[in-house]
Amino acid sequence: NGGSAATVGGSSSSSSSSEHRSGSPEVGPGAFSVPSTMDPAVAALLQEEAGLAKKLALIQDSARKKQKEQRQLIDDPKQQISQQMSVLDRAVSAAMAEKNAKYEELNQLRSAGMPTAAGARDPSEDNEQLRARENLKLLRIEMPPLRERKEDLERELKMMTLETSKLRDKAEFAKRKCAAVFKGKEFTGEELEQKIAELDKKIAKARQDKSTSSTLEETLRKDKARMESSRGQVEEYWRLVDQVFEATARDQKIKAELKEVTEKTEKLTADIKGWEAKLKPPPERKEERGGPSVAEKRAEVDRKAKAILAEIQGLSQRIEGLHQQKRALRAEGMPSEDADRVSEEFRTIRKERDEIQARLAQIRTEVPSRVIRFDTSLSSELIGPRGATVQAMQEELGVLVSVAQSRGEITVRGAQADVEVCVEALNTLLRNAADNRASATMTFDPALNSELIGPGGSHISAVQQRSGARVKVTQDKVTITGSKEAVAQAQAILQDFFDSRFHVTMPCDPALVEHLVGRGGKRVRAVQQQTGVKSISIRNGVIDIVGPKANVEMAKEIYADLTSDFEPGMEIKIPPEMVGVIVGKGGETVRRLEEESGASITVGGR
Repeated sequence: NGGSAATVGGSSSSSSSSEHRSGSPEVGPGAFSVPSTMDPAVAALLQEEAGLAKKLALIQDSARKKQKEQRQLIDDPKQQISQQMSVLDRAVSAAMAEKNAKYEELNQLRSAGMPTAAGARDPSEDNEQLRARENLKLLRIEMPPLRERKEDLERELKMMTLETSKLRDKAEFAKRKCAAVFKGKEFTGEELEQKIAELDKKIAKARQDKSTSSTLEETLRKDKARMESSRGQVEEYWRLVDQVFEATARDQKIKAELKEVTEKTEKLTADIKGWEAKLKPPPERKEERGGPSVAEKRAEVDRKAKAILAEIQGLSQRIEGLHQQKRALRAEGMPSEDADRVSEEFRTIRKERDEIQARLAQIRTEVPSRVIRFDTSLSSELIGPRGATVQAMQEELGVLVSVAQSRGEITVRGAQADVEVCVEALNTLLRNAADNRASATMTFDPALNSELIGPGGSHISAVQQRSGARVKVTQDKVTITGSKEAVAQAQAILQDFFDSRFHVTMPCDPALVEHLVGRGGKRVRAVQQQTGVKSISIRNGVIDIVGPKANVEMAKEIYADLTSDFEPGMEIKIPPEMVGVIVGKGGETVRRLEEESGASITVGGR
């Protein structure tokens, strides 16, 4: 239905991660629900559309799976078999050439070394007859499969040509239906939406321009209504154009294969006719007288001829084996029952898909709709907290509103009168939001960046949810945009956050660290508890205090007093055996003395 969207009051489908982080998901038909106040006839069409769209998604998924299965059962094996057949064809051609060369060698041998007696036929002529019979036998084996494949392709081409012609007629009919919109120049559905948007701008300008007559605005509105009512027809036309291209591509593929098979058949027929002509009885030769060495020459020629004939016989057997492999491959390449079943299922799925797409296109022409564009920075004011504004508008006016934030588009669908009222209300809302627009920036300590954003942006998302403003954080600056009230609320929330993390440092004598920290950090914890600061860190001669400003100042004063009142103290030497007595069990005695005196006591380095 024109992009990712989520249903107001229902489950969401999808939107960009940045939109999720901003707390403003896209709103529109998804799960699927319609307002209870919507015109019943329009509601029924939209519910039917949602059901068909869901069914179409399932069918398209099934079509992809069936197409993949068909490719695995038919196209992939067919391609492999075609490659193997090409290898075998080359092998047969090479063997035939070698065999013909052997026959030529045999003819030359007998012609040169075997004079004929009076009235006898030239042995080379008998040899030529033998070669012609063998070649004819092999060529006649190849001919039937080629003729069968040619007939299959001719039938398939006839059916495909008929199907392509029907699709062309449908596309031409659809084009004529769109003639009022195209006006001699075709354009896509996306370009149609752009033209509608341009008309929106012209209508808005005509409405604002007091000097413009109402007739111009009415004409523009009629043009826009005509274009909006043609959405489905334009979609149907381009769908048919795609189908024509697909059918034409299949048609060209079949023609190419048919041409190749036809050329092979014609060449084979010519070869057969050539060899058949050589089987005709040759004219009788004039009588020749042999010399006294004819018998010896004939014996030598016969010996060599037998060797050549043995090679020819081996080549004939090899050629026959190659032809057997080709016959086996052709049998293997015939579509199996599974392949026929999958092809039929794929055709059925495509037919059902086309019917659903045609019905969806029809519904979109029957349901009035309007598309308006807006500044995406106004998304939060337009949608409201968790889509409340759009949801309220849908229920009050009985329309379906889809907000595509990423494209800055709002689509309103419903009864014509309700759609017009809703569009006017949306335009008013957007104008007010633009007039009430505000922005502010705040700087902060870069050390607070990660804490300000929160894990996965959770803290900033919470600020946006509470205030309704859009908040963008850089390294040391926050930019806030939205309505004046939302910006002010976001500033207050962020200021509370920054105030609670006021940061101050003060130097101290490194010799005082143990005194300022206390045993086991006891003094630091006491100061934190007394002042309510968030944290105190003392290291390398620096005291680091973080928390609300007033609390930090209080802790700062305490540590200033501790450092100014500190006395270096004194050292008392005691016998080693008295250490345990002074420290006490678990340091109990030393801790009691420290509490009573307020001094820090170290015994034996502990």
